[in-house]
Amino acid sequence: MFANRRDNPKVRERERLRAKEPYRVAAARALADRFNAKNPTAYTAHNILHAAVRDKKVVREPCAICASRFWVHAHHRDYAKPLDVVWLCARCHHRVHALFPELEGLHKA
Repeated sequence: MFANRRDNPKVRERERLRAKEPYRVAAARALADRFNAKNPTAYTAHNILHAAVRDKKVVREPCAICASRFWVHAHHRDYAKPLDVVWLCARCHHRVHALFPELEGLHKA
């Protein structure tokens, strides 16, 4: 199913349109607001990193595991060091968190 979502242009367009539906936008906003309220250190680290990427002070790199350049995320080992990140593609990032749930404990600063 995920490969179809990724590779089929018609499915990708449908998913893009679904993501813009008002109830989905509201649900995503509520989820983000809950996360940000619960994790203020992470919220601050994300904002600092995004600003650094925008201002070209930090450059997005390929995935450290598979070298993919698509959907690369920044993985913070410690939110107290917002610019110290490991770049991982979405797939590898999810795998890291699934295989090593104890990493979640390192995010508390």
